[in-house]
Amino acid sequence: MRHQKGMSLIELLSAILIMSFVGVAITELCAAHNVVAFRTVGKMDGIVNARRAIAQFDRDVRLAKSFPSSFTPTANIPGDNSVATWNVPSPSYLADYQTLILNQPIFDQNGYVSTNTKTIVYKILPDKRNTGKGLFVLQKKDFSISGDPQTILTGIVGPVNPTDTIDSIANTPSPKVFKPLIKLAEYYQSAGIPSNFYPPTMVPSSITKGAQVTLEIFDTASQSQSSSPKSIAFSREVYSRGNYGSLP
Repeated sequence: MRHQKGMSLIELLSAILIMSFVGVAITELCAAHNVVAFRTVGKMDGIVNARRAIAQFDRDVRLAKSFPSSFTPTANIPGDNSVATWNVPSPSYLADYQTLILNQPIFDQNGYVSTNTKTIVYKILPDKRNTGKGLFVLQKKDFSISGDPQTILTGIVGPVNPTDTIDSIANTPSPKVFKPLIKLAEYYQSAGIPSNFYPPTMVPSSITKGAQVTLEIFDTASQSQSSSPKSIAFSREVYSRGNYGSLP
């Protein structure tokens, strides 16, 4: 009886079948890994962008000399830009949940504080590039210089009060982002207003010592994984240094 060399047809088909199962398993494992990697990278991008925006907010608030409740610009008034539209003030911008107004000292070339100040306005505006998607942007305008406002952060979705007025562009209520930090909470308690919740327009600028920013950022990685995409929340309280002498 002669010895047969090689594999029989049945052995070959069995090997192919086994390798097919192994190949499918490896493919599914790689796909699952790619999904996790995509979600992680998307979330990290949102976190990094939000932290950069908050870091810039932090620097501006710390340098602020005062926090006016209103500001009437006389020059460099922004209008429509590629991301959002600044409504023309009538005649002033008012501090509220979507608007933060800062007065900062101007330093001369030697680093000394001058008697002049500049006004910076932060605003939460609907993202006109994504009409009807509930997305907002944070923009900053330095009124001492010309040019369009600077877009600090995109993809803002909250925090919102569902019972508030619907924004016609975003199709959701505007986020309540800014809140002043005051010297005396007792002032509001005596007036019957809870110290942890009050409209910023009711806060006298004379007792405002800082600002709180609370942001909820759209998690782009969750969009393809869920019918209800998630958000990433951030909050920061910053107090102004407040006192500026004649020395740098």
